[in-house]
Amino acid sequence: MKHIYISIKIIALLTIFSVSSSCKKKEADPVEEETTVITITPGPPAHQKKMSAKVNGQDWIMTSNAWSLQLNGSNDFIFMGKTSQSSPYSMINLKLPHSIGVTDVSSPLVSMTFQSTDGTPFSAITGTINVTHFDTTGPTIMNKFKASFNFITDTINGASYIITNGEIDFEN
Repeated sequence: MKHIYISIKIIALLTIFSVSSSCKKKEADPVEEETTVITITPGPPAHQKKMSAKVNGQDWIMTSNAWSLQLNGSNDFIFMGKTSQSSPYSMINLKLPHSIGVTDVSSPLVSMTFQSTDGTPFSAITGTINVTHFDTTGPTIMNKFKASFNFITDTINGASYIITNGEIDFEN
C-alpha cells in the first residue's frame, strides 16, 4: 500500500506539473523585422553670403548685408565685403576671374585690395584666389560663387597687411 501511496503522489505531482506548464503563456516566436537601409547623399552645402579671413592674424568677418557686387564696364565681377555698414569699417575687395580654378594676383583677371579702417586702400602685391563655384546664370549679374583667397598688400606709410584663410561663400 505504501507503494501505491507513493505512486499516487508521483502521479499527482506529474499532473500538477503538466497542468501548470501547459497553463504558462507561450512565448511568441521572435518576429523577424524587415530592415530598410536609406542612404542619403548630401547635396552641395547651401551658400551663406559670408566672407571671412585672417588679417595680420586677427579674425576678419564681413557683417551680414555689408557687401556689394558690381559688374564694371570691362565685365569684371567685383565683390566688396565690409566689417560694418557704417564707419569705421575695413573692407576686402576682390575682382573675380570668370572661371573656376586658381588665379594669381599677377593676372589682369584678378585684383585684391584691403581697405583699412582709416580708408587707405592697400593693393595685393602677391596672392591667389581659388574660385570653386561660379554661376552667372539667372536674373542677377551673379547668382552664386565660392572662393578662397590669400594675399599680401603693398606697404603704405610703414603699414601692410597679410590676408590669409580668406573664404567667400555667396548666393545672390
